[in-house]
Amino acid sequence: MNELQTMSVEGQPVGESEGAKPGRPARAIAISNQKGGVGKSVTTVNMAEALARQNQRVLVVDMDGQGNTASALGIEEDMVDKDNQLSDVLLGRKVDLAKMLLKSNRKALKIDVVAPTQNLQVIDLEILQAGIIEGLNKGREPGNPADGLQEFVATKAANMYLNLRHGIVEPLRPFYDYILIDCPPGYSMVTGSAVLACDGVLVPLDSSGWAWEGAKRAVLYFDAVSALTGERIRTLGFLLTRFRPQLTAHQTIKAQLEQAYPNESFKATIRECVYFMESAYEGVSLWEAKGRRRTIVADYEILTNEIVQRFTQAEALKIAATAPDESHL
Repeated sequence: MNELQTMSVEGQPVGESEGAKPGRPARAIAISNQKGGVGKSVTTVNMAEALARQNQRVLVVDMDGQGNTASALGIEEDMVDKDNQLSDVLLGRKVDLAKMLLKSNRKALKIDVVAPTQNLQVIDLEILQAGIIEGLNKGREPGNPADGLQEFVATKAANMYLNLRHGIVEPLRPFYDYILIDCPPGYSMVTGSAVLACDGVLVPLDSSGWAWEGAKRAVLYFDAVSALTGERIRTLGFLLTRFRPQLTAHQTIKAQLEQAYPNESFKATIRECVYFMESAYEGVSLWEAKGRRRTIVADYEILTNEIVQRFTQAEALKIAATAPDESHL
Protein backbone atom coordinates (compact mmCIF):
# COMPACT_ATOMS: atom_id res chain seq x y z
CA MET A 1 0.00 0.00 0.00
CA ASN A 2 1.74 3.15 -1.25
CA GLU A 3 -1.15 5.57 -0.85
CA LEU A 4 -4.53 5.68 0.88
CA GLN A 5 -6.98 6.34 -1.92
CA THR A 6 -9.94 7.87 -0.09
CA MET A 7 -11.59 11.20 0.63
CA SER A 8 -10.50 13.58 3.41
CA VAL A 9 -13.64 14.78 5.16
CA GLU A 10 -14.31 15.10 8.88
CA GLY A 11 -15.75 11.81 10.12
CA GLN A 12 -14.99 10.22 6.73
CA PRO A 13 -12.02 8.22 5.41
CA VAL A 14 -8.67 10.01 5.21
CA GLY A 15 -7.52 11.96 2.16
CA GLU A 16 -5.36 10.72 -0.67
CA SER A 17 -3.15 13.82 -0.28
CA GLU A 18 -1.80 12.24 2.88
CA GLY A 19 0.46 9.72 1.15
CA ALA A 20 3.51 7.98 2.58
CA LYS A 21 5.85 10.51 4.14
CA PRO A 22 9.65 10.67 3.84
CA GLY A 23 11.90 9.97 6.81
CA ARG A 24 11.57 7.64 9.76
CA PRO A 25 8.53 5.40 10.30
CA ALA A 26 6.01 6.30 12.99
CA ARG A 27 6.82 5.90 16.66
CA ALA A 28 4.04 3.80 18.22
CA ILE A 29 2.90 4.31 21.82
CA ALA A 30 0.32 2.35 23.81
CA ILE A 31 -1.44 4.18 26.66
CA SER A 32 -2.40 1.54 29.21
CA ASN A 33 -3.39 0.92 32.83
CA GLN A 34 -5.55 -1.79 34.34
CA LYS A 35 -7.44 0.83 36.37
CA GLY A 36 -10.17 3.00 34.88
CA GLY A 37 -10.47 6.71 35.60
CA VAL A 38 -6.75 7.47 35.51
CA GLY A 39 -6.96 9.65 32.41
CA LYS A 40 -5.98 7.26 29.58
CA SER A 41 -8.44 8.69 27.06
CA VAL A 42 -7.82 12.33 27.98
CA THR A 43 -4.08 11.72 27.88
CA THR A 44 -4.31 10.11 24.44
CA VAL A 45 -6.42 12.91 22.97
CA ASN A 46 -4.26 15.73 24.27
CA MET A 47 -0.97 14.00 23.47
CA ALA A 48 -2.24 13.60 19.91
CA GLU A 49 -3.09 17.29 19.65
CA ALA A 50 0.14 18.46 21.27
CA LEU A 51 2.14 16.37 18.78
CA ALA A 52 0.01 17.49 15.83
CA ARG A 53 0.59 21.11 16.81
CA GLN A 54 4.28 20.37 16.28
CA ASN A 55 3.36 19.53 12.67
CA GLN A 56 3.42 15.78 13.30
CA ARG A 57 1.09 13.35 11.56
CA VAL A 58 -0.72 11.41 14.28
CA LEU A 59 -2.90 8.32 14.14
CA VAL A 60 -5.05 7.55 17.19
CA VAL A 61 -6.28 3.96 17.55
CA ASP A 62 -9.08 3.65 20.12
CA MET A 63 -9.05 0.07 21.42
CA ASP A 64 -11.60 0.71 24.17
CA GLY A 65 -15.07 -0.46 23.15
CA GLN A 66 -16.59 2.53 24.97
CA GLY A 67 -15.11 4.75 22.26
CA ASN A 68 -14.48 7.79 24.47
CA THR A 69 -11.22 8.72 22.75
CA ALA A 70 -12.70 8.49 19.26
CA SER A 71 -15.77 10.45 20.41
CA ALA A 72 -13.58 13.21 21.84
CA LEU A 73 -12.02 13.54 18.38
CA GLY A 74 -15.41 13.81 16.68
CA ILE A 75 -15.93 10.17 15.64
CA GLU A 76 -19.16 8.32 16.39
CA GLU A 77 -19.85 4.61 16.02
CA ASP A 78 -22.13 5.00 13.00
CA MET A 79 -19.17 6.41 11.06
CA VAL A 80 -17.23 3.15 11.40
CA ASP A 81 -17.24 0.81 8.39
CA LYS A 82 -18.92 -2.33 9.72
CA ASP A 83 -17.08 -4.53 7.21
CA ASN A 84 -13.65 -3.33 8.38
CA GLN A 85 -13.38 -3.25 12.17
CA LEU A 86 -10.71 -3.50 14.82
CA SER A 87 -12.22 -6.79 15.94
CA ASP A 88 -11.52 -8.18 12.44
CA VAL A 89 -7.87 -7.16 12.77
CA LEU A 90 -7.52 -8.81 16.19
CA LEU A 91 -9.01 -12.02 14.78
CA GLY A 92 -6.49 -12.01 11.94
CA ARG A 93 -8.97 -11.21 9.18
CA LYS A 94 -8.10 -9.12 6.15
CA VAL A 95 -9.40 -5.53 6.18
CA ASP A 96 -9.33 -2.45 3.96
CA LEU A 97 -7.24 -0.08 6.06
CA ALA A 98 -8.21 2.97 4.01
CA LYS A 99 -11.83 2.47 5.06
CA MET A 100 -10.87 2.28 8.73
CA LEU A 101 -9.06 5.63 8.87
CA LEU A 102 -11.29 8.57 9.80
CA LYS A 103 -10.42 12.25 9.90
CA SER A 104 -10.72 13.84 13.35
CA ASN A 105 -12.62 17.06 14.10
CA ARG A 106 -9.31 18.92 14.61
CA LYS A 107 -9.59 20.23 11.05
CA ALA A 108 -6.37 22.23 10.95
CA LEU A 109 -4.31 19.36 12.36
CA LYS A 110 -3.16 16.03 10.95
CA ILE A 111 -4.94 13.66 13.36
CA ASP A 112 -6.63 10.55 12.03
CA VAL A 113 -8.60 7.98 14.02
CA VAL A 114 -9.29 4.26 13.95
CA ALA A 115 -12.45 3.92 16.03
CA PRO A 116 -13.92 0.90 17.84
CA THR A 117 -17.40 -0.59 17.86
CA GLN A 118 -19.09 -2.09 20.88
CA ASN A 119 -18.22 -5.66 19.87
CA LEU A 120 -14.64 -4.85 20.83
CA GLN A 121 -15.76 -5.14 24.48
CA VAL A 122 -16.37 -8.89 24.03
CA ILE A 123 -13.55 -9.60 21.58
CA ASP A 124 -11.70 -11.77 24.13
CA LEU A 125 -14.64 -14.21 24.02
CA GLU A 126 -14.60 -14.26 20.21
CA ILE A 127 -10.86 -14.91 20.19
CA LEU A 128 -11.27 -17.72 22.74
CA GLN A 129 -14.08 -19.29 20.73
CA ALA A 130 -12.11 -19.10 17.47
CA GLY A 131 -9.07 -20.62 19.17
CA ILE A 132 -11.06 -23.50 20.65
CA ILE A 133 -12.67 -24.32 17.30
CA GLU A 134 -9.34 -24.25 15.49
CA GLY A 135 -7.71 -26.33 18.22
CA LEU A 136 -10.49 -28.93 18.05
CA ASN A 137 -10.18 -29.14 14.29
CA LYS A 138 -6.43 -29.56 14.59
CA GLY A 139 -6.90 -32.27 17.19
CA ARG A 140 -9.17 -34.23 14.85
CA GLU A 141 -6.51 -34.42 12.15
CA PRO A 142 -5.28 -38.02 11.61
CA GLY A 143 -2.03 -38.87 13.34
CA ASN A 144 -1.84 -35.63 15.29
CA PRO A 145 -0.29 -36.40 18.71
CA ALA A 146 -1.39 -34.63 21.87
CA ASP A 147 1.95 -32.89 22.32
CA GLY A 148 1.68 -31.58 18.74
CA LEU A 149 -1.70 -30.05 19.55
CA GLN A 150 -0.33 -28.41 22.69
CA GLU A 151 2.47 -26.81 20.67
CA PHE A 152 -0.04 -25.67 18.05
CA VAL A 153 -2.27 -24.01 20.66
CA ALA A 154 0.68 -22.25 22.34
CA THR A 155 1.97 -20.93 19.01
CA LYS A 156 -1.51 -19.87 17.92
CA ALA A 157 -2.07 -17.95 21.15
CA ALA A 158 1.25 -16.14 20.85
CA ASN A 159 0.59 -15.23 17.21
CA MET A 160 -2.89 -13.88 17.99
CA TYR A 161 -1.24 -11.23 20.14
CA LEU A 162 0.64 -9.96 17.08
CA ASN A 163 -2.35 -9.42 14.78
CA LEU A 164 -2.69 -5.73 15.68
CA ARG A 165 1.00 -5.14 14.96
CA HIS A 166 0.86 -6.82 11.56
CA GLY A 167 -2.64 -5.64 10.64
CA ILE A 168 -2.56 -1.96 11.68
CA VAL A 169 0.68 -0.60 13.09
CA GLU A 170 3.32 -1.87 10.66
CA PRO A 171 1.35 -1.14 7.45
CA LEU A 172 0.57 2.41 8.61
CA ARG A 173 3.96 3.42 10.04
CA PRO A 174 5.08 5.02 6.74
CA PHE A 175 2.09 7.39 6.76
CA TYR A 176 2.48 8.89 10.25
CA ASP A 177 5.00 10.30 12.71
CA TYR A 178 3.20 8.92 15.78
CA ILE A 179 0.65 6.17 16.36
CA LEU A 180 -1.11 6.37 19.73
CA ILE A 181 -3.13 3.36 20.91
CA ASP A 182 -5.59 3.93 23.75
CA CYS A 183 -6.12 0.65 25.64
CA PRO A 184 -9.21 -0.40 27.60
CA PRO A 185 -9.07 -0.68 31.41
CA GLY A 186 -7.78 -4.00 32.68
CA TYR A 187 -5.26 -6.36 31.17
CA SER A 188 -6.73 -8.47 28.39
CA MET A 189 -5.97 -9.83 24.93
CA VAL A 190 -6.76 -6.38 23.54
CA THR A 191 -4.26 -4.68 25.84
CA GLY A 192 -1.64 -7.34 25.20
CA SER A 193 -2.02 -6.88 21.46
CA ALA A 194 -1.64 -3.11 21.82
CA VAL A 195 1.49 -3.12 23.96
CA LEU A 196 3.14 -5.69 21.67
CA ALA A 197 2.32 -3.57 18.61
CA CYS A 198 4.09 -0.50 20.01
CA ASP A 199 7.61 0.76 20.60
CA GLY A 200 6.77 1.74 24.17
CA VAL A 201 3.97 1.86 26.74
CA LEU A 202 2.94 5.00 28.60
CA VAL A 203 1.22 4.14 31.89
CA PRO A 204 -0.95 6.93 33.39
CA LEU A 205 -1.20 6.65 37.18
CA ASP A 206 -3.68 8.39 39.45
CA SER A 207 -1.71 10.50 41.96
CA SER A 208 -2.95 8.48 44.90
CA GLY A 209 -1.37 6.11 47.38
CA TRP A 210 -1.98 3.28 44.87
CA ALA A 211 0.20 4.78 42.15
CA TRP A 212 3.27 2.70 43.00
CA GLU A 213 1.15 -0.47 43.13
CA GLY A 214 -0.27 0.35 39.69
CA ALA A 215 3.22 0.73 38.28
CA LYS A 216 4.32 -2.60 39.76
CA ARG A 217 1.30 -4.45 38.36
CA ALA A 218 1.88 -2.97 34.92
CA VAL A 219 5.46 -4.24 34.88
CA LEU A 220 4.34 -7.71 36.00
CA TYR A 221 1.76 -7.85 33.20
CA PHE A 222 4.25 -6.73 30.56
CA ASP A 223 6.68 -9.41 31.75
CA ALA A 224 3.95 -12.08 31.54
CA VAL A 225 3.02 -11.12 27.95
CA SER A 226 6.70 -11.04 27.00
CA ALA A 227 7.18 -14.53 28.40
CA LEU A 228 4.18 -15.86 26.43
CA THR A 229 5.15 -14.32 23.11
CA GLY A 230 8.93 -14.00 23.33
CA GLU A 231 8.58 -10.30 22.46
CA ARG A 232 10.15 -7.44 24.40
CA ILE A 233 7.85 -4.75 25.83
CA ARG A 234 9.39 -1.38 26.69
CA THR A 235 7.90 0.84 29.38
CA LEU A 236 8.19 4.31 27.89
CA GLY A 237 7.23 5.90 31.20
CA PHE A 238 4.90 6.27 34.17
CA LEU A 239 2.84 9.47 34.14
CA LEU A 240 1.16 10.91 37.22
CA THR A 241 -2.28 12.35 36.39
CA ARG A 242 -4.75 14.33 38.52
CA PHE A 243 -1.64 15.75 40.15
CA ARG A 244 -1.91 18.59 42.66
CA PRO A 245 1.58 20.05 43.13
CA GLN A 246 0.57 21.97 46.25
CA LEU A 247 -0.19 18.71 48.13
CA THR A 248 2.69 17.23 50.11
CA ALA A 249 1.16 13.76 49.67
CA HIS A 250 1.31 14.03 45.89
CA GLN A 251 4.89 15.27 45.96
CA THR A 252 5.78 12.32 48.21
CA ILE A 253 4.13 9.87 45.79
CA LYS A 254 6.06 11.41 42.90
CA ALA A 255 9.33 11.07 44.79
CA GLN A 256 8.59 7.42 45.67
CA LEU A 257 7.75 6.57 42.07
CA GLU A 258 10.94 8.22 40.81
CA GLN A 259 12.97 6.31 43.40
CA ALA A 260 11.42 2.96 42.43
CA TYR A 261 11.52 3.60 38.67
CA PRO A 262 14.15 6.31 38.06
CA ASN A 263 14.44 5.69 34.31
CA GLU A 264 10.75 5.18 33.62
CA SER A 265 9.11 8.01 35.60
CA PHE A 266 8.21 11.07 33.56
CA LYS A 267 9.28 14.40 35.00
CA ALA A 268 6.08 15.82 33.51
CA THR A 269 2.84 15.53 35.48
CA ILE A 270 -0.75 16.26 34.49
CA ARG A 271 -2.50 18.55 36.94
CA GLU A 272 -6.03 17.89 38.17
CA CYS A 273 -8.60 20.14 36.52
CA VAL A 274 -12.33 19.45 36.06
CA TYR A 275 -12.49 21.83 33.10
CA PHE A 276 -9.59 19.97 31.54
CA MET A 277 -11.51 16.66 31.66
CA GLU A 278 -14.78 18.19 30.43
CA SER A 279 -13.20 19.70 27.32
CA ALA A 280 -12.05 16.27 26.12
CA TYR A 281 -15.35 14.53 26.80
CA GLU A 282 -17.24 17.28 24.97
CA GLY A 283 -14.97 16.99 21.93
CA VAL A 284 -13.55 20.50 22.38
CA SER A 285 -9.87 21.18 21.80
CA LEU A 286 -8.18 22.25 25.01
CA TRP A 287 -6.02 24.64 22.98
CA GLU A 288 -9.03 26.44 21.52
CA ALA A 289 -11.65 26.22 24.28
CA LYS A 290 -12.87 29.45 25.85
CA GLY A 291 -11.32 30.27 29.21
CA ARG A 292 -8.53 27.75 28.75
CA ARG A 293 -5.75 27.70 31.29
CA ARG A 294 -2.29 27.96 29.79
CA THR A 295 -0.78 25.96 32.66
CA ILE A 296 -2.96 22.93 31.84
CA VAL A 297 -2.12 23.09 28.13
CA ALA A 298 1.55 23.33 29.05
CA ASP A 299 1.42 20.04 30.97
CA TYR A 300 0.84 18.12 27.76
CA GLU A 301 3.30 20.16 25.76
CA ILE A 302 5.96 19.37 28.37
CA LEU A 303 5.00 15.69 28.31
CA THR A 304 5.19 15.39 24.53
CA ASN A 305 8.55 17.14 24.45
CA GLU A 306 9.81 14.63 27.00
CA ILE A 307 8.44 11.74 24.93
CA VAL A 308 10.14 13.03 21.78
CA GLN A 309 13.40 13.38 23.70
CA ARG A 310 13.18 9.81 25.04
CA PHE A 311 12.61 8.38 21.59
CA THR A 312 15.40 10.47 20.08
CA GLN A 313 17.87 9.33 22.73
CA ALA A 314 16.85 5.65 22.41
CA GLU A 315 17.15 5.77 18.62
CA ALA A 316 20.57 7.40 18.85
CA LEU A 317 21.78 4.68 21.22
CA LYS A 318 20.43 1.99 18.88
CA ILE A 319 22.27 3.51 15.91
CA ALA A 320 25.48 3.75 17.94
CA ALA A 321 25.19 0.13 19.05
CA THR A 322 24.85 -1.13 15.47
CA ALA A 323 27.58 1.09 13.98
CA PRO A 324 30.74 -0.74 12.84
CA ASP A 325 33.74 -0.52 15.12
CA GLU A 326 36.32 1.62 13.36
CA SER A 327 38.73 1.86 16.27
CA HIS A 328 41.11 -0.57 14.57
CA LEU A 329 41.37 1.57 11.44
